Amino acid sequence: IVNANANSYAIHQQLTGVAIGPLLRDAISRDPLEGRANVTADLTTTGATFDALKRALAGTASLVVREGTIKGINLAEIARQARALRKGGVESMKAVKTEKTDFSELTASFAIRSGVAHNEDLSVRSPFLRVGGTGDIDIGEGAIRYVAKASVVASATGQDGKPSEAVRGLTIPVTDGKIGT
Repeated sequence: IVNANANSYAIHQQLTGVAIGPLLRDAISRDPLEGRANVTADLTTTGATFDALKRALAGTASLVVREGTIKGINLAEIARQARALRKGGVESMKAVKTEKTDFSELTASFAIRSGVAHNEDLSVRSPFLRVGGTGDIDIGEGAIRYVAKASVVASATGQDGKPSEAVRGLTIPVTDGKIGT
């Protein structure tokens, strides 16, 4: 719904089986994910400029991606280095464009107010990793403040395996990361 006189916009959309990479490139000028997604959005905004529209964005959104990839970080490699991380052998790891983490399912929902998308229920599942997280994506400022916790599955039983005690609670903070350009 568009009201050109008031510069207000509303979207109530449900997309099924959409390629998430191109959708994110159009929405945030980045494509940190690949895969087929189901996306639900119920959003409103008002503003005279594109920046004002981003800062006034409000509503809800949810995402389910199956058989996908997170670009820029290899969580399996981080898990392999978990003992070194726990002992302080590695202070930090940076995202590298060529790195990636494959997953079987990623789900997340967002409450959006004043251009900030807040998430508390990130769930990423792969045969050997589980990732949960919480944080904010500041659409208006183009910044992300997020903390993810990864656990390694202790056995080859796949999705129902239990996390290994050796790496339980490995925390990967993402702070002041920039999104978009």
